[in-house]
Amino acid sequence: MSANLPSDVAAPHHVLIFDHVRTNIGNGYHSSTGVFIVPETGVYVFIWSFRNGDDGAHSSQLMINSEEWGITHSNTAVNAWSQSTGCVVAHHVVSAVSPNQKPSNNHMHEKEESLKSKEDPSGEVNVTDAFPTNDVPGNLENKDVSILKSTQQEEFGRKERLLIPETQGAVVAFYAYMSSDLPSNVATPHHVLIFDHVRTNIERLLIPEVPGALVAFYAYMSANLPSNVATPHHVLIFDHVRTNIGNGHHPSTGVFIAPEAGVYVFIWTFRNGNGGIHSTQLMINSEEWGMTHSHTLTNSFPQSTGCVVAHVNKGDDVFVKTSDSSSGNIYSDSYGKTSFSGWKIN
Repeated sequence: MSANLPSDVAAPHHVLIFDHVRTNIGNGYHSSTGVFIVPETGVYVFIWSFRNGDDGAHSSQLMINSEEWGITHSNTAVNAWSQSTGCVVAHHVVSAVSPNQKPSNNHMHEKEESLKSKEDPSGEVNVTDAFPTNDVPGNLENKDVSILKSTQQEEFGRKERLLIPETQGAVVAFYAYMSSDLPSNVATPHHVLIFDHVRTNIERLLIPEVPGALVAFYAYMSANLPSNVATPHHVLIFDHVRTNIGNGHHPSTGVFIAPEAGVYVFIWTFRNGNGGIHSTQLMINSEEWGMTHSHTLTNSFPQSTGCVVAHVNKGDDVFVKTSDSSSGNIYSDSYGKTSFSGWKIN
C-alpha cells in the first residue's frame, strides 16, 4: 500500500488494496482491486503483512473466494505500533482460465458464477481469488464482481510468463541471523544490519531433470492454549490441517517429518497478549534453527512470525516449541491463528 489507510476506511470487511506493484510475473495481481486472480493451477504460498498502532485493533484475513484460509490479529496500546504477518500454503488452486484459452464474455460470466460456489461439478475446489481483508469473515456474493471482470479482461491482454528451463537449473537460498544484540548507539538511522551467523547459504544446487515429489503443508491450532499448558519447552500442536501434500505434517503431535530430503522454507506465527511473555523456537531434530519473541502489555495482543530456510534430510523432525521464556496464554481464535507452514523448494 502506497499510503496509510484511515480508520474510517479500514472498517470491517474492507478489501486491502496493495496499489504499488513491484513484481507481477504472470499478471495475476490486480492493483486496482487488491485481488490476485490465479493465472495457473497449482500450489501457492501467500504471505501478507499489515501494521497498525496507537490503540488500534485489527484482524486481517486471507480469503480464497469466499472462504477464510488464514487470519492475523494485532491489538495495540497507545503509542505502540505492531506489524503482523500471516502465511498460507494452499493446494488445488485452480486457474481462472484454462491453458491456451482466451478470456471471453462467456468465460467472465462463468468466473462470476464460480465466486458463488467453492466447488465445481468435478468436486475439486475452484479457487480463483486470494486477498487479505479486514476483520471478520465476509461474503463475496455481495462483492461487485463486475469490477473483477473488467479488470481481468484488461489484464489478460498483457499476460506475461516466466519460463523455467527444462534443463538443469540452480537453487539459491540463504538464512542467517544476528548473533548478538545491536546497541542503540549502533542501531542508528540507515545502519545496515549484519546477519553474521549463517545457517543456510546454498550458492548453487543442481536441480535434477526429473524433479522430486511436491511437499507442502499448512496447519493452525484450533483453540487457544492456556497458560498452564503453554509452559517452557511445550511443543505446539497445529491440529487443524488445511494443506498436507506429502503427508509430512502430523496433527496429533505437531511435528513435520520430512518425507524427502531437500531445501525447505518454514514459517510459523504465534499470538499472545495481555501481559504474556513467550519465545517460540523452530527446531530441527534437537537443534534450534529459529526463534521469535513477544513481550506484551495489558490489553495488547500482537502476532509474532518467524522464518527459516534449511536443508533437511528425509526423516528429520521439524516442530515449534516454547522456550525458557514462556508465560501466559497462546491464542488461536477467530481474531488470529497460531500457525505453522512449510514447503520444499527443490
